[in-house]
Formats: sequence, structure tokens, C-alpha cells
Amino acid sequence: MAELKTYNVTLNSTVFKQIRDTGINIGGTAYKPVELPPSFYFFVVIDRSSGQVVKEYTVNSVTPPATLPLELQDYNNSSYIWLFVSGNMGVTCFPSGRFYEFFREQLGAGEGFEVFQQVVQQGQNTGLDNFCYALAAIPGEPKKSIESYYAGSNSLHSASLIIQLEPKAAKGKKELLTPILRSSTKR
Repeated sequence: MAELKTYNVTLNSTVFKQIRDTGINIGGTAYKPVELPPSFYFFVVIDRSSGQVVKEYTVNSVTPPATLPLELQDYNNSSYIWLFVSGNMGVTCFPSGRFYEFFREQLGAGEGFEVFQQVVQQGQNTGLDNFCYALAAIPGEPKKSIESYYAGSNSLHSASLIIQLEPKAAKGKKELLTPILRSSTKR
């Protein structure tokens, strides 16, 4: 097993009229999707044993899928940490069906998704046309999720989440990285 160390992770969804800079920084390295769509979901999957990034995946959330994309299904287990950030989502971008259930039940999406769902139910006339969300989660362990969100009409505001990935061991088991909240910005 590789030597585990603590990783500082910053999830930040910076939204302007067009997305200019959205990144996930792990150990000082910036992870950014290439050619972001106007509204997006961006996933980074980290192996809990090694701390290595094993998958990066961008979903155009203008028409989000109703199920977990095939490219991510192999990582839907507690061997991985999922880092997720979204940008510039409007009411048509809300995940539906099994994809919504995945966020709620597998990743533990909570208050932020509830706020977003309320915006969807009230329609576009609410004036809340910018929703940004950040989540760090272990699939299948929803109580270990950490989230941050922003819902509003100001496209200059975003969701930010600063966490550490720290090695933790259950009794008699090997150490695995687990997300720990350092500080959070919720606007």
C-alpha cells in the first residue's frame, strides 16, 4: 500500500456569464475539465487507498442524464472518494430519476439539493437562476458527505468547499482516506 498523507482539497465553482475557471486542487495540482459546457457537473474520483485520481468526468447539465453515466458506474463503491462541483445550473439542470437518487442516497447530498429542488418546484420566476454546488462523498456512506452550495441570481457568486482527505482506519482494517471538513463557505 502506498504511504497515505493528508491532502488539502478545494472545490470551487466560479461562475461568470461563461465559466472561466473551475478547478479541484489536490495537493497543489489543479484539476480542470477541458472546454466546459455552459452548465456542468464535474466529477473527480479518488482511490481511497492510494490518494490517486482515477477518473475525471464532465457532464453537460443543461440536459442531465436520468441515470449515473456509464463512465462513472465502476467507481460507485466505498473504495473511492467522489469530489463533485457544479456550475451555473438553472432549473432545467436538476438531476432526475435514478441520478437524483444516486446523489441523495449514495453520495448523501442534503440541504443544497433540497434548496435546488425548491427552486425547481417554484419555477424560473423565482429569480434564482444561478445554482452552484460542491460535494465530497464516499459512495454508499452518505453520512460522511460534506457539501456547500450557492443559490441566487448573482452569477459572480459560487459554492466553495475546503476539506482535507485524511487517512482513517476502522478497527483492524487498513487506513483509507476520508473527507474531513476544514472550513466551508456557504453563501
